[in-house]
Amino acid sequence: MLPPLSPRPSGLRRAERPADASSASTSASPAAGPTVADVFTAPHPVPRAAGGMREVLLKLARRTPLPLEALLAPRVPVAGRAADLPASVSGGEGSLAPHLSLDMKGANYLNGTLRPWELARVGAVREDALEAPGRTYVGLEHAPTPEARAQLAFDEMLRKGDFERDNLLIIVPTSSGYVNPTTVGALEAGLGGRIASVVVQYYNRPAAFSTHKVGTGRDTYAALIELVAGELERRRSAGLSVPRLLGSGESMGAWVLTDATLRDGESGLAAAGFDRVLLVGTPGFSEFAGEVVGKASASQLAEQGITRFDSPGTLQSHGAPERADVFMLEHTEDPVVKLDWDLLVHEPAVWPEDRPFVPVRSFFSVARDVPSVSRMDPKKWTAPTGHFYDPELAEVANTAFAMGLSAEQLERTNDLLRERVGQGVGVSSTGLPNAPLRQD
Repeated sequence: MLPPLSPRPSGLRRAERPADASSASTSASPAAGPTVADVFTAPHPVPRAAGGMREVLLKLARRTPLPLEALLAPRVPVAGRAADLPASVSGGEGSLAPHLSLDMKGANYLNGTLRPWELARVGAVREDALEAPGRTYVGLEHAPTPEARAQLAFDEMLRKGDFERDNLLIIVPTSSGYVNPTTVGALEAGLGGRIASVVVQYYNRPAAFSTHKVGTGRDTYAALIELVAGELERRRSAGLSVPRLLGSGESMGAWVLTDATLRDGESGLAAAGFDRVLLVGTPGFSEFAGEVVGKASASQLAEQGITRFDSPGTLQSHGAPERADVFMLEHTEDPVVKLDWDLLVHEPAVWPEDRPFVPVRSFFSVARDVPSVSRMDPKKWTAPTGHFYDPELAEVANTAFAMGLSAEQLERTNDLLRERVGQGVGVSSTGLPNAPLRQD
């Protein structure tokens, strides 16, 4: 008989780290305030690739939708030790959301924060007006319930002074916990770092295995939005500065964000206090896409402050409604957007002209295309198509969030984001130099 397996060690927590490692990392900690001069003064740390059998297994795991990769990936996140993180980013010294409790999706999100020389390169604001961007990520292991994770994220934002910023961005990740680095990177670059963003993880599996977790995500973000809205109202009543509240969600993140504010079949994004919201590739199965948007005409959507478009060019040529606060980017050929039960009988409002619609058959044809969206490599900055939107997100964000970047500044922003994606910065879900295929 084989002997029983011993429990797998959970890894050193911050308080359990050896004294020499703690003292060595403390010397590298940033100053108390999130000033650019003291933040990110070194290039991104590059971890060593796993060798031998683990590397082989990792390559195989990346090609399956099963959640095997998290079991094989090294536990040390790409951002390094907790002391390597600046005061404007959660997970560092004194953080309420310890860095070592994050999985690779959260670690890479924090590590992807733009550096001061990158902000200066875009030139959106004067160098003396640059700020270190703030990022907060609360993972599944940080608290046991959706409400507790939302409260922890809110407390961390208060601790870091995020409500003192000019802009506050609530981001809903995909079901795996992944946050597209392009949208948040474009905002940090376009606003000169004068923005803080927050993410709360609600699951850690690909979308194909996660539709039953939409409710968990909804409860998580409904709680967070309520806390944030309450704090903004408190500051407003006290005569304090109030940041512009922005929202962003892609794929299942857009589904969760809209569900979290849906009231009696109508969008409650504006009522929740959001100034501007960007939804990218919203799944057709979501109530918002099916009931609020899918059955409304363009004029009815305009009255609600919602504008739908399939490219930056379409948005620019048609122009956004004057009171638009919700921007929906949806490719005509995106199977995730098109897939809906109504597709069994009715032709959707947006349908490729070169593809004849046939009831029932078209539904299964679209369903067959959905798995392909998880095999797109974000490191290959190709033309946007299907459920891949990255190359056009900076231009869309510039309009949706009214950043006012010039054509030259937007080009520099795209060059910067393209280089970072090519290097795997903030993209890899394992922390290895060779970024895996994106798993939404």
